[in-house]
Amino acid sequence: ALDRANGEEVLGALEELVAQGHTVVIISHDRQIAARAGRRIELRDGHVVSDKGQASRTAQRPGGFLQASLPGMRLAGRIPETVKAGLLVLRRVAKKGSRGRALLPVLSVLIGVWLGAMSFGVGDAVYQRTMNSINKYGLDTISLMAFPSGMDDSNFDGLTLRDARNIERLPNVRAVSPQKRLTSLAARRGDITAEVHVRAIVDLGTREGRGLSGYRIDMGEFITRQDDRDREQVAVLGSVAREKLFPPGINPIGEQILIRNVLFRVKGVLKRRTHISTGSDDEIGRRIEESANSWINVPYRTASGLLFDDDKLNSIHVFVDDVEKVADTARAIEDLGIRLHGHDIYNAEFPGMFLTQARAFRKRLLVAMGSIGGVALLAGNLIVIAIMLLSVRARRREIGLRMAVGARRSDIFRLFFGEALIFSVLGGLAGVLVACASIPALRFFDVPAGFAMWQLALPFACAIAAAIPFALIPARRASRMNPVAALSES
Repeated sequence: ALDRANGEEVLGALEELVAQGHTVVIISHDRQIAARAGRRIELRDGHVVSDKGQASRTAQRPGGFLQASLPGMRLAGRIPETVKAGLLVLRRVAKKGSRGRALLPVLSVLIGVWLGAMSFGVGDAVYQRTMNSINKYGLDTISLMAFPSGMDDSNFDGLTLRDARNIERLPNVRAVSPQKRLTSLAARRGDITAEVHVRAIVDLGTREGRGLSGYRIDMGEFITRQDDRDREQVAVLGSVAREKLFPPGINPIGEQILIRNVLFRVKGVLKRRTHISTGSDDEIGRRIEESANSWINVPYRTASGLLFDDDKLNSIHVFVDDVEKVADTARAIEDLGIRLHGHDIYNAEFPGMFLTQARAFRKRLLVAMGSIGGVALLAGNLIVIAIMLLSVRARRREIGLRMAVGARRSDIFRLFFGEALIFSVLGGLAGVLVACASIPALRFFDVPAGFAMWQLALPFACAIAAAIPFALIPARRASRMNPVAALSES
Protein backbone atom coordinates (compact mmCIF):
# COMPACT_ATOMS: atom_id res chain seq x y z
CA ALA A 1 0.00 0.00 0.00
CA LEU A 2 3.02 2.28 -0.32
CA ASP A 3 3.71 4.66 -3.14
CA ARG A 4 6.43 3.71 -5.60
CA ALA A 5 9.27 5.68 -3.92
CA ASN A 6 8.58 4.37 -0.40
CA GLY A 7 7.98 0.87 -1.67
CA GLU A 8 11.32 0.91 -3.47
CA GLU A 9 13.08 2.10 -0.31
CA VAL A 10 11.50 -0.69 1.77
CA LEU A 11 12.58 -3.31 -0.75
CA GLY A 12 16.11 -1.86 -0.74
CA ALA A 13 16.25 -2.13 3.05
CA LEU A 14 15.03 -5.74 2.90
CA GLU A 15 17.71 -6.61 0.34
CA GLU A 16 20.36 -5.11 2.64
CA LEU A 17 19.11 -7.39 5.44
CA VAL A 18 19.39 -10.41 3.14
CA ALA A 19 22.96 -9.44 2.26
CA GLN A 20 23.75 -9.34 6.00
CA GLY A 21 22.55 -12.93 6.43
CA HIS A 22 18.93 -12.50 7.52
CA THR A 23 16.11 -14.61 6.07
CA VAL A 24 13.33 -12.42 4.66
CA VAL A 25 9.96 -13.81 3.55
CA ILE A 26 7.78 -11.55 1.37
CA ILE A 27 4.15 -12.31 0.53
CA SER A 28 3.00 -10.35 -2.51
CA HIS A 29 0.74 -10.51 -5.54
CA ASP A 30 3.17 -8.32 -7.52
CA ARG A 31 5.28 -10.44 -9.88
CA GLN A 32 7.83 -7.59 -10.24
CA ILE A 33 8.50 -7.76 -6.54
CA ALA A 34 8.66 -11.55 -6.63
CA ALA A 35 11.19 -11.38 -9.46
CA ARG A 36 13.68 -9.64 -7.14
CA ALA A 37 13.76 -12.61 -4.73
CA GLY A 38 16.37 -15.32 -5.03
CA ARG A 39 13.81 -18.06 -4.42
CA ARG A 40 10.16 -17.82 -5.52
CA ILE A 41 7.43 -20.15 -4.22
CA GLU A 42 4.02 -19.79 -5.94
CA LEU A 43 0.85 -20.83 -4.09
CA ARG A 44 -2.62 -21.43 -5.61
CA ASP A 45 -5.63 -22.46 -3.56
CA GLY A 46 -3.34 -23.36 -0.65
CA HIS A 47 -1.05 -25.60 -2.70
CA VAL A 48 2.50 -25.10 -3.92
CA VAL A 49 2.44 -25.03 -7.68
CA SER A 50 5.95 -23.72 -8.30
CA ASP A 51 9.30 -23.47 -6.43
CA LYS A 52 11.94 -21.74 -8.56
CA GLY A 53 15.44 -20.50 -7.79
CA GLN A 54 17.56 -20.97 -4.71
CA ALA A 55 18.31 -18.49 -1.93
CA SER A 56 21.92 -17.31 -1.88
CA ARG A 57 24.15 -19.18 0.58
CA THR A 58 27.00 -16.67 0.36
CA ALA A 59 25.49 -14.28 2.86
CA GLN A 60 27.69 -13.26 5.75
CA ARG A 61 27.02 -13.98 9.38
CA PRO A 62 23.97 -12.01 10.55
CA GLY A 63 25.00 -8.59 11.75
CA GLY A 64 24.03 -4.94 11.62
CA PHE A 65 21.85 -3.03 13.98
CA LEU A 66 19.33 -5.89 14.29
CA GLN A 67 21.92 -8.27 15.68
CA ALA A 68 22.71 -5.88 18.51
CA SER A 69 19.11 -6.03 19.70
CA LEU A 70 18.84 -9.81 20.00
CA PRO A 71 17.82 -11.05 23.46
CA GLY A 72 20.67 -11.72 25.84
CA MET A 73 23.17 -9.60 23.91
CA ARG A 74 25.66 -8.03 26.31
CA LEU A 75 26.30 -4.32 26.50
CA ALA A 76 29.83 -4.87 25.19
CA GLY A 77 28.34 -6.24 22.00
CA ARG A 78 26.32 -3.06 21.50
CA ILE A 79 29.29 -0.68 21.68
CA PRO A 80 30.78 -1.59 18.26
CA GLU A 81 27.36 -1.15 16.69
CA THR A 82 27.04 2.29 18.28
CA VAL A 83 30.47 3.25 16.95
CA LYS A 84 29.60 1.87 13.52
CA ALA A 85 26.37 3.83 13.46
CA GLY A 86 28.24 6.99 14.43
CA LEU A 87 30.80 6.51 11.67
CA LEU A 88 28.02 6.50 9.11
CA VAL A 89 27.68 10.22 9.70
CA LEU A 90 31.15 10.73 8.21
CA ARG A 91 29.69 9.96 4.80
CA ARG A 92 27.10 12.66 5.27
CA VAL A 93 29.72 15.11 6.51
CA ALA A 94 31.78 14.49 3.39
CA LYS A 95 28.87 15.47 1.17
CA LYS A 96 28.96 19.00 -0.13
CA GLY A 97 25.64 20.03 1.36
CA SER A 98 26.50 18.79 4.87
CA ARG A 99 29.98 20.24 5.36
CA GLY A 100 28.83 23.61 6.67
CA ARG A 101 26.38 22.00 9.08
CA ALA A 102 29.11 19.82 10.59
CA LEU A 103 31.90 22.44 10.61
CA LEU A 104 30.52 24.66 13.37
CA PRO A 105 30.10 22.03 16.13
CA VAL A 106 33.40 20.37 15.22
CA LEU A 107 35.15 23.75 15.33
CA SER A 108 33.63 24.58 18.74
CA VAL A 109 34.80 21.30 20.24
CA LEU A 110 38.22 21.78 18.59
CA ILE A 111 38.64 25.17 20.29
CA GLY A 112 37.57 23.77 23.65
CA VAL A 113 40.01 20.86 23.53
CA TRP A 114 42.83 23.05 22.18
CA LEU A 115 42.42 25.64 24.93
CA GLY A 116 42.25 22.92 27.57
CA ALA A 117 45.46 21.33 26.30
CA MET A 118 47.16 24.75 26.10
CA SER A 119 46.23 25.61 29.68
CA PHE A 120 47.84 22.38 30.88
CA GLY A 121 50.82 22.35 28.53
CA VAL A 122 51.88 26.00 28.70
CA GLY A 123 51.11 26.34 32.41
CA ASP A 124 53.16 23.29 33.33
CA ALA A 125 55.99 24.25 30.95
CA VAL A 126 56.29 27.71 32.54
CA TYR A 127 56.16 26.11 35.97
CA GLN A 128 58.83 23.57 34.99
CA ARG A 129 61.09 26.29 33.60
CA THR A 130 60.79 28.17 36.87
CA MET A 131 61.53 25.00 38.81
CA ASN A 132 64.64 24.35 36.72
CA SER A 133 65.88 27.85 37.48
CA ILE A 134 65.09 27.43 41.16
CA ASN A 135 66.92 24.12 41.27
CA LYS A 136 70.03 25.88 40.00
CA TYR A 137 69.94 28.45 42.78
CA GLY A 138 68.33 26.38 45.51
CA LEU A 139 65.19 27.12 47.47
CA ASP A 140 67.28 27.97 50.53
CA THR A 141 68.95 31.04 48.99
CA ILE A 142 68.10 34.73 49.52
CA SER A 143 69.89 37.34 47.38
CA LEU A 144 70.22 40.76 49.02
CA MET A 145 70.94 43.93 47.06
CA ALA A 146 71.25 47.53 48.25
CA PHE A 147 68.01 49.28 47.36
CA PRO A 148 67.78 52.81 48.82
CA SER A 149 64.12 53.77 48.78
CA GLY A 150 63.96 56.52 51.41
CA MET A 151 63.60 60.20 50.72
CA ASP A 152 67.15 60.83 51.92
CA ASP A 153 69.72 58.12 51.29
CA SER A 154 72.77 60.34 51.48
CA ASN A 155 73.89 58.62 54.71
CA PHE A 156 73.78 55.16 53.13
CA ASP A 157 77.23 54.09 51.94
CA GLY A 158 76.16 50.71 50.57
CA LEU A 159 76.27 47.18 51.94
CA THR A 160 79.14 46.34 54.26
CA LEU A 161 80.40 43.42 56.31
CA ARG A 162 78.52 44.91 59.28
CA ASP A 163 75.26 44.25 57.41
CA ALA A 164 76.34 40.68 56.72
CA ARG A 165 77.26 40.02 60.36
CA ASN A 166 73.91 41.43 61.60
CA ILE A 167 71.97 39.29 59.13
CA GLU A 168 73.91 36.21 60.22
CA ARG A 169 72.47 36.58 63.73
CA LEU A 170 68.86 36.28 62.53
CA PRO A 171 66.90 33.06 63.16
CA ASN A 172 66.87 30.43 60.41
CA VAL A 173 70.06 31.82 58.80
CA ARG A 174 72.55 29.02 58.13
CA ALA A 175 75.28 30.95 56.30
CA VAL A 176 75.93 34.44 54.92
CA SER A 177 78.10 35.08 51.89
CA PRO A 178 79.04 38.74 51.28
CA GLN A 179 80.12 39.39 47.73
CA LYS A 180 82.18 42.00 45.91
CA ARG A 181 82.88 42.00 42.19
CA LEU A 182 85.45 43.44 39.81
CA THR A 183 85.09 42.96 36.06
CA SER A 184 87.59 42.85 33.23
CA LEU A 185 90.75 42.11 35.22
CA ALA A 186 93.87 40.57 33.73
CA ALA A 187 94.75 37.06 34.95
CA ARG A 188 98.03 35.44 33.99
CA ARG A 189 99.52 31.99 33.99
CA GLY A 190 103.02 31.74 32.59
CA ASP A 191 102.91 33.46 29.22
CA ILE A 192 99.09 33.17 28.95
CA THR A 193 97.05 36.29 29.80
CA ALA A 194 93.25 36.38 29.83
CA GLU A 195 90.54 38.87 30.73
CA VAL A 196 88.40 37.57 33.59
CA HIS A 197 85.98 38.77 36.27
CA VAL A 198 86.81 38.41 39.97
CA ARG A 199 84.25 37.76 42.68
CA ALA A 200 85.20 37.92 46.36
CA ILE A 201 83.06 35.73 48.63
CA VAL A 202 83.11 34.26 52.11
CA ASP A 203 81.10 31.05 52.04
CA LEU A 204 78.81 29.64 49.36
CA GLY A 205 76.61 27.82 51.86
CA THR A 206 76.81 24.75 49.67
CA ARG A 207 74.49 21.78 49.82
CA GLU A 208 74.73 18.76 47.53
CA GLY A 209 77.35 20.38 45.33
CA ARG A 210 75.44 23.58 44.63
CA GLY A 211 77.25 26.88 44.54
CA LEU A 212 76.36 30.55 44.40
CA SER A 213 74.05 31.76 41.59
CA GLY A 214 73.40 28.29 40.30
CA TYR A 215 77.01 27.23 39.80
CA ARG A 216 78.03 23.68 40.70
CA ILE A 217 81.48 22.33 41.43
CA ASP A 218 83.14 20.28 38.68
CA MET A 219 86.40 19.42 40.41
CA GLY A 220 88.17 20.40 43.61
CA GLU A 221 86.36 22.32 46.37
CA PHE A 222 84.55 25.59 47.03
CA ILE A 223 86.01 28.42 49.03
CA THR A 224 85.24 27.93 52.73
CA ARG A 225 84.93 30.20 55.72
CA GLN A 226 88.25 28.93 56.99
CA ASP A 227 89.88 30.06 53.76
CA ASP A 228 88.43 33.53 54.39
CA ARG A 229 89.49 33.65 58.04
CA ASP A 230 93.04 32.60 57.15
CA ARG A 231 93.10 34.96 54.13
CA GLU A 232 94.17 32.07 51.93
CA GLN A 233 95.22 33.00 48.41
CA VAL A 234 93.07 30.38 46.70
CA ALA A 235 90.74 30.63 43.69
CA VAL A 236 87.85 28.69 42.14
CA LEU A 237 87.68 29.10 38.35
CA GLY A 238 84.66 29.33 36.12
CA SER A 239 84.66 26.99 33.12
CA VAL A 240 85.53 29.72 30.60
CA ALA A 241 88.24 31.17 32.87
CA ARG A 242 89.77 27.72 33.07
CA GLU A 243 89.69 27.31 29.28
CA LYS A 244 91.40 30.69 28.84
CA LEU A 245 94.22 29.95 31.28
CA PHE A 246 94.74 26.19 30.97
CA PRO A 247 95.08 24.15 27.78
CA PRO A 248 92.90 21.01 27.45
CA GLY A 249 94.21 17.99 29.28
CA ILE A 250 95.93 19.95 32.07
CA ASN A 251 94.48 19.55 35.57
CA PRO A 252 94.37 23.08 37.03
CA ILE A 253 93.92 21.96 40.67
CA GLY A 254 96.99 23.08 42.64
CA GLU A 255 98.33 25.24 39.81
CA GLN A 256 99.09 28.94 40.37
CA ILE A 257 97.76 32.03 38.58
CA LEU A 258 98.35 35.78 38.94
CA ILE A 259 95.56 38.33 39.36
CA ARG A 260 96.86 41.91 39.47
CA ASN A 261 100.24 40.38 40.16
CA VAL A 262 98.87 38.61 43.27
CA LEU A 263 99.54 34.89 43.36
CA PHE A 264 96.56 32.52 43.82
CA ARG A 265 96.41 28.73 43.96
CA VAL A 266 93.58 27.06 42.03
CA LYS A 267 91.39 25.17 44.51
CA GLY A 268 88.43 24.21 42.33
CA VAL A 269 86.66 24.50 38.97
CA LEU A 270 82.95 25.15 38.40
CA LYS A 271 80.73 23.37 35.89
CA ARG A 272 79.69 25.42 32.92
CA ARG A 273 76.37 27.14 33.45
CA THR A 274 74.11 27.13 30.37
CA HIS A 275 70.72 28.50 29.28
CA ILE A 276 71.30 31.76 31.14
CA SER A 277 69.69 33.97 28.50
CA THR A 278 66.20 33.21 27.14
CA GLY A 279 66.38 35.81 24.38
CA SER A 280 65.96 34.99 20.71
CA ASP A 281 69.39 36.42 19.71
CA ASP A 282 71.82 33.49 19.79
CA GLU A 283 74.91 35.71 19.59
CA ILE A 284 73.85 37.82 22.58
CA GLY A 285 72.97 34.69 24.52
CA ARG A 286 76.38 33.18 23.73
CA ARG A 287 78.16 36.30 24.98
CA ILE A 288 76.13 36.39 28.19
CA GLU A 289 76.87 32.73 28.83
CA GLU A 290 80.58 33.20 28.18
CA SER A 291 80.75 36.20 30.52
CA ALA A 292 78.86 34.34 33.27
CA ASN A 293 81.41 31.50 33.15
CA SER A 294 84.46 33.77 33.14
CA TRP A 295 84.37 34.51 36.90
CA ILE A 296 87.18 33.63 39.28
CA ASN A 297 86.08 33.31 42.92
CA VAL A 298 88.49 34.24 45.73
CA PRO A 299 88.09 34.66 49.54
CA TYR A 300 86.55 38.00 50.50
CA ARG A 301 89.14 39.08 53.08
CA THR A 302 91.99 38.06 50.79
CA ALA A 303 90.59 40.20 47.98
CA SER A 304 89.82 43.13 50.31
CA GLY A 305 93.45 43.35 51.35
CA LEU A 306 95.10 42.57 48.02
CA LEU A 307 92.74 43.43 45.15
CA PHE A 308 90.06 45.92 46.23
CA ASP A 309 90.35 49.53 47.34
CA ASP A 310 87.34 49.52 49.72
CA ASP A 311 85.16 47.08 51.65
CA LYS A 312 81.80 47.97 50.09
CA LEU A 313 79.75 44.94 49.01
CA ASN A 314 77.82 44.47 45.77
CA SER A 315 75.46 41.92 47.32
CA ILE A 316 74.92 39.51 50.18
CA HIS A 317 73.70 35.94 49.75
CA VAL A 318 71.91 34.35 52.68
CA PHE A 319 71.34 30.60 53.09
CA VAL A 320 68.55 29.38 55.39
CA ASP A 321 68.01 26.16 57.32
CA ASP A 322 64.25 25.76 56.83
CA VAL A 323 63.11 26.49 53.26
CA GLU A 324 59.49 26.61 54.44
CA LYS A 325 60.34 29.79 56.38
CA VAL A 326 62.42 31.46 53.67
CA ALA A 327 59.76 34.13 53.03
CA ASP A 328 59.61 34.99 56.75
CA THR A 329 63.41 35.21 56.85
CA ALA A 330 63.41 37.55 53.83
CA ARG A 331 60.93 39.86 55.58
CA ALA A 332 63.04 39.75 58.74
CA ILE A 333 66.09 40.85 56.73
CA GLU A 334 64.19 43.78 55.21
CA ASP A 335 62.93 44.80 58.67
CA LEU A 336 66.51 44.65 59.93
CA GLY A 337 67.56 47.07 57.19
CA ILE A 338 64.90 49.54 58.34
CA ARG A 339 66.12 49.32 61.94
CA LEU A 340 69.79 49.72 60.97
CA HIS A 341 69.47 52.46 58.35
CA GLY A 342 66.19 54.18 59.20
CA HIS A 343 64.27 53.22 56.06
CA ASP A 344 63.74 50.36 53.60
CA ILE A 345 67.27 49.70 52.37
CA TYR A 346 67.45 45.99 51.47
CA ASN A 347 65.93 44.37 48.42
CA ALA A 348 65.64 40.66 49.27
CA GLU A 349 64.82 38.21 46.49
CA PHE A 350 64.61 34.43 46.75
CA PRO A 351 63.79 31.69 44.21
CA GLY A 352 60.82 30.56 46.28
CA MET A 353 58.97 33.78 45.46
CA PHE A 354 59.15 32.91 41.77
CA LEU A 355 57.84 29.43 42.57
CA THR A 356 54.75 31.00 44.16
CA GLN A 357 54.32 33.24 41.12
CA ALA A 358 54.66 30.27 38.77
CA ARG A 359 52.02 28.33 40.69
CA ALA A 360 49.68 31.31 40.62
CA PHE A 361 50.26 31.78 36.88
CA ARG A 362 49.53 28.10 36.20
CA LYS A 363 46.31 28.32 38.21
CA ARG A 364 45.15 31.53 36.50
CA LEU A 365 45.96 30.10 33.07
CA LEU A 366 44.04 26.93 33.83
CA VAL A 367 41.01 28.86 35.07
CA ALA A 368 41.01 31.41 32.23
CA MET A 369 41.66 29.11 29.28
CA GLY A 370 39.69 26.27 30.87
CA SER A 371 36.66 28.55 31.23
CA ILE A 372 36.88 29.68 27.61
CA GLY A 373 37.33 26.07 26.54
CA GLY A 374 34.33 25.02 28.62
CA VAL A 375 32.17 27.71 27.00
CA ALA A 376 33.34 26.54 23.56
CA LEU A 377 32.46 22.93 24.43
CA LEU A 378 29.04 24.01 25.72
CA ALA A 379 28.37 26.00 22.55
CA GLY A 380 29.50 23.10 20.40
CA ASN A 381 27.24 20.64 22.19
CA LEU A 382 24.26 22.98 21.95
CA ILE A 383 24.86 23.28 18.22
CA VAL A 384 25.08 19.49 17.97
CA ILE A 385 21.69 19.17 19.73
CA ALA A 386 20.09 21.69 17.39
CA ILE A 387 21.52 20.02 14.29
CA MET A 388 20.59 16.52 15.42
CA LEU A 389 17.03 17.52 16.38
CA LEU A 390 16.61 18.99 12.90
CA SER A 391 18.11 15.80 11.50
CA VAL A 392 15.60 13.67 13.44
CA ARG A 393 12.76 15.68 11.99
CA ALA A 394 14.15 15.54 8.45
CA ARG A 395 14.77 11.78 8.66
CA ARG A 396 11.34 10.72 9.95
CA ARG A 397 10.79 8.46 6.94
CA GLU A 398 14.14 6.72 7.47
CA ILE A 399 13.30 6.11 11.13
CA GLY A 400 9.86 4.78 10.24
CA LEU A 401 11.29 2.45 7.58
CA ARG A 402 13.96 1.10 9.94
CA MET A 403 11.36 0.32 12.55
CA ALA A 404 9.02 -1.17 9.94
CA VAL A 405 11.65 -3.71 8.85
CA GLY A 406 12.53 -4.78 12.40
CA ALA A 407 14.73 -2.18 14.07
CA ARG A 408 13.98 -1.71 17.75
CA ARG A 409 13.93 1.56 19.64
CA SER A 410 17.33 0.73 21.11
CA ASP A 411 18.74 0.40 17.57
CA ILE A 412 17.41 3.82 16.58
CA PHE A 413 18.74 5.27 19.85
CA ARG A 414 22.25 3.95 19.20
CA LEU A 415 22.19 5.17 15.62
CA PHE A 416 21.47 8.81 16.50
CA PHE A 417 23.50 8.71 19.70
CA GLY A 418 26.55 7.62 17.72
CA GLU A 419 25.97 10.31 15.10
CA ALA A 420 25.71 13.04 17.74
CA LEU A 421 28.81 11.78 19.51
CA ILE A 422 30.93 11.65 16.35
CA PHE A 423 30.99 15.47 16.17
CA SER A 424 32.70 15.65 19.55
CA VAL A 425 35.13 12.87 18.63
CA LEU A 426 36.13 14.63 15.40
CA GLY A 427 36.46 18.00 17.12
CA GLY A 428 38.43 16.48 20.01
CA LEU A 429 40.91 14.74 17.70
CA ALA A 430 41.32 17.93 15.68
CA GLY A 431 41.92 19.90 18.89
CA VAL A 432 44.67 17.48 19.93
CA LEU A 433 46.34 17.81 16.52
CA VAL A 434 46.15 21.62 16.61
CA ALA A 435 47.64 21.66 20.11
CA CYS A 436 50.58 19.54 18.94
CA ALA A 437 51.01 21.76 15.89
CA SER A 438 51.08 24.87 18.13
CA ILE A 439 54.28 23.82 19.92
CA PRO A 440 56.75 25.12 17.27
CA ALA A 441 54.92 28.44 17.02
CA LEU A 442 54.91 28.93 20.78
CA ARG A 443 58.60 28.10 21.06
CA PHE A 444 59.37 30.54 18.24
CA PHE A 445 57.97 33.32 20.46
CA ASP A 446 59.92 31.94 23.44
CA VAL A 447 56.80 30.62 25.16
CA PRO A 448 57.65 27.33 26.88
CA ALA A 449 55.40 24.56 25.63
CA GLY A 450 55.32 20.79 25.61
CA PHE A 451 52.51 18.34 26.17
CA ALA A 452 52.56 15.16 28.17
CA MET A 453 50.13 12.47 27.02
CA TRP A 454 47.70 13.11 29.90
CA GLN A 455 47.61 16.85 29.08
CA LEU A 456 46.19 15.97 25.66
CA ALA A 457 44.06 13.03 26.76
CA LEU A 458 42.30 14.84 29.63
CA PRO A 459 40.72 17.68 27.56
CA PHE A 460 39.73 15.14 24.91
CA ALA A 461 38.10 12.92 27.55
CA CYS A 462 36.31 15.94 29.04
CA ALA A 463 34.94 16.84 25.60
CA ILE A 464 33.55 13.32 25.11
CA ALA A 465 32.17 13.18 28.66
CA ALA A 466 30.46 16.56 28.18
CA ALA A 467 28.99 15.46 24.84
CA ILE A 468 27.34 12.28 26.17
CA PRO A 469 24.42 13.93 28.05
CA PHE A 470 23.79 16.27 25.11
CA ALA A 471 23.81 13.39 22.62
CA LEU A 472 21.10 11.62 24.65
CA ILE A 473 18.47 14.26 23.83
CA PRO A 474 18.16 13.78 20.03
CA ALA A 475 18.77 10.04 20.35
CA ARG A 476 15.87 9.62 22.78
CA ARG A 477 13.57 11.71 20.62
CA ALA A 478 14.37 9.60 17.55
CA SER A 479 13.90 6.30 19.40
CA ARG A 480 10.48 7.33 20.77
CA MET A 481 9.08 8.24 17.37
CA ASN A 482 5.94 6.37 16.25
CA PRO A 483 6.84 4.51 13.00
CA VAL A 484 3.30 4.66 11.63
CA ALA A 485 3.12 8.40 12.24
CA ALA A 486 6.61 8.88 10.82
CA LEU A 487 5.73 7.10 7.56
CA SER A 488 2.37 8.81 7.24
CA GLU A 489 3.86 12.29 7.84
CA SER A 490 6.65 11.73 5.32
